[in-house]
Amino acid sequence: MLRVFTCFRYRLCNSADKLFSAATKYMSTGDEELSYVNYMKYLTIVTMVQGLEEYKNEKAFFNQFLGPQKVKHALDTAEKLAGSLQQR
Repeated sequence: MLRVFTCFRYRLCNSADKLFSAATKYMSTGDEELSYVNYMKYLTIVTMVQGLEEYKNEKAFFNQFLGPQKVKHALDTAEKLAGSLQQR
C-alpha cells in the first residue's frame, strides 16, 4: 500500500512539474492561451496536493517538487495572462 501511495505522490508532483514546464515554454513562444491553461492546471494540482492530509505531514517532500517560487511565479503569471486575454 505504501508503494502505491508513494507512486501516486510522485505522479502528481511529476505531472505538476510537466505542466509548469509546458506553460513556461508556451509563454516563451508567445502562446498566451496555452500558457494560461497550463499554469491553471498546475495551480489546480498544487491546490489539490495542499489539501491532502499527507501534505501537512510531509510538506518538505512536496515543496521539494512543487517549489514555493514556482507556485508564486505561476500565480503572478496567470493573473497577468488573464488580464491580457480578457482585453482581447
